[in-house]
Amino acid sequence: MLQATANCFRKALRFSGRSDTYEFWGFAFAIFIAFILAAILNYLVLGPQSSEFVKVSVENGTKVNIQTGTKTAYGAGPFSVAVGLIVLVPLASAAWRRIQDTGRPGWLLVIPAVLSAVPFGLMQLMPVQELQLPPDVLAAAPQLPDVVEIPEPNVGLIVAAGAASLCAIVLTLFWFTRGSDGPNKFGEPVAEEAA
Repeated sequence: MLQATANCFRKALRFSGRSDTYEFWGFAFAIFIAFILAAILNYLVLGPQSSEFVKVSVENGTKVNIQTGTKTAYGAGPFSVAVGLIVLVPLASAAWRRIQDTGRPGWLLVIPAVLSAVPFGLMQLMPVQELQLPPDVLAAAPQLPDVVEIPEPNVGLIVAAGAASLCAIVLTLFWFTRGSDGPNKFGEPVAEEAA
């Protein structure tokens, strides 16, 4: 695992070539351990992170339900963000090379990323319904605005999110697939590269 992590950081900006299953999954496991340690460090240094929330739901366009409370997150914080930023590019290049080890082009990694961004763009274009909150609701939760904008359901949003999820599942299967035994169009196997 340590050798795989060292290799992935050494090849952080190298998107050409191949990465075998041991190197990729060893690095992924090291990242998993790093996130656990970062979460523990966040908790020990910063304690649990609490935030107030107000949840407004509307039934049949008229009945308004309000739920208020406190959400507590354990382990969220700057150490986890730092780990994520540190491993972002090395993990992307290792994933790219891992796909190439199976004989498929690394740019397939971009498809779920683009499809994941589509729902956010669609959300900006979604029509919204404005709902005037009744006075009794405003009295119960004075922090709410007088008018709430509720997005209308969008089939395109659901389709894009589903397509991104499907692509991510397929990519994960590719990452588990055994690589080509000999050279492929992306280079020699990792064991032969080291020799």
